[in-house]
Parts: sequence; C-alpha cells; structure tokens
Amino acid sequence: MELSSRVERATRDDLAELAALRVEQGWYGSEVLLQAIHTWERGRHFILRASAVGPDAALDPTTIVAATSAISAGPVAVIGNVITRPGLRGRGLGRAVMSATLAWLRENGVRSVLLDATGAGQPLYQKLGFVARERSWIAHGSLASLDLAALRERAGATPARLRSLDDLPVIAALDRAAFGGDRLELLRLVANGSDCWLYTVGDGANPDGYLLVRALEPPRAGVRLGPWVAKTPEAGAALLGAALRPDAPWQAGIAGDSESQVSFSTSAASAGALSLFQAIGGALELDDVVMRLDFDSDLFNEPGPGGAHPEWLYSWLAAMTF
Repeated sequence: MELSSRVERATRDDLAELAALRVEQGWYGSEVLLQAIHTWERGRHFILRASAVGPDAALDPTTIVAATSAISAGPVAVIGNVITRPGLRGRGLGRAVMSATLAWLRENGVRSVLLDATGAGQPLYQKLGFVARERSWIAHGSLASLDLAALRERAGATPARLRSLDDLPVIAALDRAAFGGDRLELLRLVANGSDCWLYTVGDGANPDGYLLVRALEPPRAGVRLGPWVAKTPEAGAALLGAALRPDAPWQAGIAGDSESQVSFSTSAASAGALSLFQAIGGALELDDVVMRLDFDSDLFNEPGPGGAHPEWLYSWLAAMTF
C-alpha cells in the first residue's frame, strides 16, 4: 500500500504525542496551539503511524512517526510542525505527509502556502516546489534588559490599552489585512485556551494595531508576543510599552520577575518589528528560512502572511501558523 494512502488526520488523543514530539525537536510543546488547530475547522494535523512503515520492534504500531500541521485561511495557508522521527528519515515519510497536506490545501482553495523551514527540511520542500523567500528571526530579551523609557519616547502620545478577549472581533479586519486571510476563530481558540491578553491602539472599533500576549507554557518564565500588528512604528511602540508595564497583568505569578523572558518570531520582511525590539535592548537570533509555494506560478509576487503591508510591524502567532 502506498505511504500516501496511510496518511491520516490526527485525533484529539494524538495531540499529547504530537506535543511530546515537538519537545524532542527542542521546540515548545505548544499544546494550546495544537489543540486550537485541531479544533478549528480550517486546521489539520496529518500523521503517519509506525504501522505504515512495516514491522518495527522498537515502536508500537500506533506510534506517530511523521507529522505536519496546517491552517487554511482563504487564499493563504501555513504549514508547520513538520516532523519525522529520528532513525526513520530518508524513507519518504516526510514527503508523504507533506503531499497529503498540500492536497488538502489545494482542495480548500488555497493559493499560496508558507512554512518556516529548517536546514534539514529545505531539500524536501524545494523538491515539492517551495522557494526560499527570506530568513526568519527569533527576538528575545529579559524584562530587565529592555528599555521601557525608550519605548515610551518612541510611542509619543499614541495610546494603547488592555482590552477584554471578548473584544477580539474588533481586530478582524486589521489582522486579515496583515495576514492575508481570515483566522479570527483560530486566534480566539488560542487566546481562550491560554493565559492571554489583548492590547489595541487607535480607534476602538477600527484599531491601528493590536498585540496578543501569551504566557509561555509551565514553568511560566515569561511571555510570547504575537500576533503583533501595527500600522506605524509609534503604534508598535505603544502596544509593546503597554504590554511591558510593571503592572501588566501577565507579570502576576510569572517566575523570575525582572528576568522573565519576552520573545516573538517573525521574518526579515518585518524589519520594523525587529529593529524596534533591537533598539530597546532586545536580542535577535537568525532561525530558519521562510519558504513559499504558489499553486499558480503567476501569484508569486502577490502578498502573503506579513507581506501585504511590508511597512507595518508584524510578528507571528507561532512558527507553525505565522
């Protein structure tokens, strides 16, 4: 039987194993995000089990040996969480789950697919038609290292405020313009499944920027910023300044106090977000490579996630979702 015919959609019971696989790669388990993708009607986890590759005395037949995750947001899709178990690589398992994922995205009318590719994965993605676009970055810093006074100066008179998560619909149009597709329900699922706070700047019904702040998984040693969308540097600074205030609610109960870590990820295309964070004392680390596949070759120059407005500040929800 062809490997492609053995690819299946993960069940809710598989999510803990997928999170453990992520930890084995040196990544956060991201169980909340995995759950949100599974629950969202336009999200999928595709897997191959050990039974698909023949007898293996070391593995239970139900063990997941390869996986991908994907979201389909109208014309835009993102693939992430691409994993093949060590010792089983080179057998076509990654290609099988990737092919099944791309077939599902085509069926859902997706036009452009992006992923954040590790060095090990790039050769496979190139064979599947993906093209490298730009490098991705991880930005991070401790609260003690970040210059909050400089943030206030950059923000000027631009106000930002903490909002209820019930107000998420007000960011729908802004996020759709920045991301390229409608993923509001995914953001709601992630926000409601974790300790999460929403900040906006500008008119309440039509904001010029927003920021989601999420507590990292236990042990809680800091927060992840993103999505972070701002039409101007002043709006971006105001959002970040409000989120990092000493009385920000996320700081209650966080281990490490001033050493708590603040981090986000994005691509080199989001130069504004990277330069602002670096200017206030944050550190930047090169990570992977953003790659893109257009099902119609004429679409290559059309905007994708974070690219519709290159002048905006933009950071990702996570590397598997952008």
